[in-house]
Amino acid sequence: MKSRWLLLVSSLLFLFVPFTRSDSSEKEDSKDAVIAEIRAVLSAQQEAWNHGDIDGFMNGYARAETTVLFPAMR
Repeated sequence: MKSRWLLLVSSLLFLFVPFTRSDSSEKEDSKDAVIAEIRAVLSAQQEAWNHGDIDGFMNGYARAETTVLFPAMR
């Protein structure tokens, strides 16, 4: 009886292991895609800022009345 229980548990574990690996891989791919998107926005903002393009710089932010750019204080 004990060996049957062990065989059943082992079989179930081997069935679910491939599914957990694929989910992990998909999550990692999704994470990498999000990081790439964030870096692209930051890079575009850097380029816009370096060229004095404030509107282009602000494209990285939500278009809302509550979004405000404060100029540097001198």
